[in-house]
Amino acid sequence: AQCALVETPQGTLRLANWHLGLAEGERQWQAAHLLAHEVWRHSAQWPTVLIGDTNDWRNQLGAKILGPHGLHQASAPPSRFRSFPAQMPVLSIDKVFHSPGVVVRNLHVVATKLSRQASDHLPVMVELGLG
Repeated sequence: AQCALVETPQGTLRLANWHLGLAEGERQWQAAHLLAHEVWRHSAQWPTVLIGDTNDWRNQLGAKILGPHGLHQASAPPSRFRSFPAQMPVLSIDKVFHSPGVVVRNLHVVATKLSRQASDHLPVMVELGLG
């Protein structure tokens, strides 16, 4: 995971990007490990966005791990955010989670000819605000 505090005109935002493992147990361990990490705990006062390739094709992380920590899945329902594989997306594994204090203004999968060529995943674009 990559974690950063981002200074915006609306205030500070805690932003994390991650790429989780393929096995469900490994993903759950990785998510729990991030949430328990000292750096994560010491920056809990800021509104948070957690985004990236979760490999969570069964959609278990939100309810089991992230929801109890106050993180809401913005990229739901999964059927609206299919991003993998790019050529014919059937899985919603690239997800956006956020805490209270973050307003999701726009969220969509970018499905263009170029985005299908650029990666095996389609990009998920999110426009955020604080408030």
